[in-house]
Amino acid sequence: MHWKKWKDIAAPKCVGGMGFKDLELFNQAMLAKQGWRLLTQQDSLCARVIKGKYFHDVDFMTATRKKNASHTWRAIMYGREALTHGLIKRIGDGSNTRVWEDPWIPSNLGFKPLLRLQNSTVNMVEDLIDPYNGDWNREILQNNFLPIDAAAVQMIPLGRMEEDNWAWHLERSGNFSVRSAYRAMLGARQQTNNPASSAGDDRTFWKKLWKMPVPPKVRNFWWRVIRKFIPCRSILKERHIEQISFCEDCGCEETITHSLFDCTWAKLFWHQIRNMLGVKLPRLHPDSWAMDMIDGGMVSDTDAAVILCGCWSVWSERNAKKHGDKGRSIQCSVKWTADVTMDLIISSKEGKKMPIKADDKWRPLEINCIKLNVDASFLADCLQGSTGVGVRDHEGKLVRAQALWYEHAANFFVMEALAIRDGVRLAGNMGLRNIIVETDALAITKLWNTNNFGRSEIAVVLQETKELSESFQFFVLSYVPRKANELAHLCARQANPHRKRCVWINFIHRFLEACLYKDCNSLS
Repeated sequence: MHWKKWKDIAAPKCVGGMGFKDLELFNQAMLAKQGWRLLTQQDSLCARVIKGKYFHDVDFMTATRKKNASHTWRAIMYGREALTHGLIKRIGDGSNTRVWEDPWIPSNLGFKPLLRLQNSTVNMVEDLIDPYNGDWNREILQNNFLPIDAAAVQMIPLGRMEEDNWAWHLERSGNFSVRSAYRAMLGARQQTNNPASSAGDDRTFWKKLWKMPVPPKVRNFWWRVIRKFIPCRSILKERHIEQISFCEDCGCEETITHSLFDCTWAKLFWHQIRNMLGVKLPRLHPDSWAMDMIDGGMVSDTDAAVILCGCWSVWSERNAKKHGDKGRSIQCSVKWTADVTMDLIISSKEGKKMPIKADDKWRPLEINCIKLNVDASFLADCLQGSTGVGVRDHEGKLVRAQALWYEHAANFFVMEALAIRDGVRLAGNMGLRNIIVETDALAITKLWNTNNFGRSEIAVVLQETKELSESFQFFVLSYVPRKANELAHLCARQANPHRKRCVWINFIHRFLEACLYKDCNSLS
């Protein structure tokens, strides 16, 4: 008997599936890796041979499958479909990116302009860039794009990259990964099959179920209870497998709730549980009782763990009796439920070790060096943001502070990168030679240390930062927790559409006094 379609079972656990791999999609994602190599390693022998045979006059993304193509090429073309979920062009000079055909706008659906106006005259992205200042030409954007598309284009940072290149938008590094491609295809399939099944509350519920302090077999069992995949007689009759739906022990209709709570053996079991552990079965809604048991609003987590283990024990004894086995006595089942539940609850509490925290206090430098703290602020509702920089010497004295406003901001990740660049720019303008830049953006710090950010969304920003850093005798970019970066955070909040640039030179403004006082007193 098939309880559920495989594609539903293969859905992630956080959306109600069992988390099994969909081998068809996973195979397609692995084949997409070969297509990615053809795009990004065009000088390799394999790429040159395949290009010369199958798409010598076009690019890979527009190539077609030849009539007598080999199985290898057909497989690569099949994997190419997976690349459409995250493939995007990173803009350098815009010379080889087509405005209307290529994916290049990160914030747009499909990474392309939403609509082409009839009077549009531009064809290549380089036509949108002002050759004098290297920034987007606002007049051309307003004349050729919808306002929403023009704003999306202006969010793309421009820098000193020489040429456009392909990137994978689903990874912050910009490099393709089979994992992200598989997840993107799986999410697209779920959205197609169940467009209204992505509520955040459901995800919270399923995550809570799979983290319950009970054995894995009990979690799997309760997932089946919620999905009504329990072969009791009433369900088997609905599926035309059993002729009758009555319980063999008491003669009542054998539903899931009857098997677990209302049958003769089950009643005796729960009576013993109440006497030993003090856990009483709650009164829940007959339609949603299985989910309410996990939700936490009506049953505590400890009681829920006991009830789930108890239900699994009751169902196991019911099956053992049905198949002719002797099974365990009620006392043994109650003891097993109590021991397992208490052991797992205690071990789960002991296993929650406190994370090792980095030093959350600002620390001065022991060497004759300048420390810059940088941070960003991002307003998601209006897609605007600001950056803040605080410059202090090795004794902790504030030398300069700055805040800049950005009218167009793509996301928090880009704004944090811009904050780092603005800080390095400021240090260069001040004529500093030895600097340490501290940021609370851990992802950017890791990406910077890899020195492999050429395909990242912030590649042009980090590339400019790298070029600026080469002018210093000593330069370090390091991560600090938010509490140690409060000065820059406060500065970033000062910029707004009416005050686009704020600078404080050898002056402590009122909003910085408490922060500087705290940092100085934390040193003792």
